[in-house]
Amino acid sequence: MRRLFFALLFALCLCAIPAPRVSVGAQSPQPEKPPASLNDVRFDELAPGVWRNVSYYSLSDIGAYPANGLVMLSKSGVLVVDPGWTPAHGKNITKWIRSRAGNAPLTVIPTHFHFDRVGGLPGLPHRKGDLFLLFDKTVELLKDDKKKLPTFETFGGEKTITLDGEQFDVFYPGPGHTTDNIVVYCRSSRILFGGCFVKSGDSANLGNVADADIERWSASIDAVRKRFPEIRLVVPGHGAPGGTELLTHTQELLRAAKK
Repeated sequence: MRRLFFALLFALCLCAIPAPRVSVGAQSPQPEKPPASLNDVRFDELAPGVWRNVSYYSLSDIGAYPANGLVMLSKSGVLVVDPGWTPAHGKNITKWIRSRAGNAPLTVIPTHFHFDRVGGLPGLPHRKGDLFLLFDKTVELLKDDKKKLPTFETFGGEKTITLDGEQFDVFYPGPGHTTDNIVVYCRSSRILFGGCFVKSGDSANLGNVADADIERWSASIDAVRKRFPEIRLVVPGHGAPGGTELLTHTQELLRAAKK
């Protein structure tokens, strides 16, 4: 039955977000060489216990394209944000976690409904003690029969997760890349995971805007600045991390898009 749940979830994801809609277009060069297999996942440590996971998917217009997620390790549990594009990525992320954190329970959060954020969910275990958290707007956008999804809890815009004394803030700033995009902030390391709500520094445009709210996106970025004034590092959905200049750059791209 559990395998059926995951298979159905993956089908929902693919049906809700067809491949052409995640095309990012001629957005930015890829400074990092893709792995030998697109099933592989790379991990880069950003701060003690905080790792960026980088997975690739082959898009028709540009080939292998990277997506970022986060894995935050603690003795009492692991927070996984955006576990890759595919179930294979989810499985490899789980394998990597097991090698470092044993059977510590997982808390899993996708930052919006596109399949570069939810596609890896079927590859993750769903054991007693693991928690899948979905923003209620994300559940609405997945649309199809919610009973076919694995057991999950919803939240309504803001939530604090505590693991081994570390606190992580999950925050909905308002519409931007999608109407359900959320961000995750690690208080101790002052790292903001912006997901596709934030563009990388070398992005020449906003990429996929099929579900975007161009008019309100910039105000939503201002809400992030106000909510988290001490950000040290920003991780975008695609491309290299940077400082708060990535928020500024995203707003500059928005101004250009409105001209």
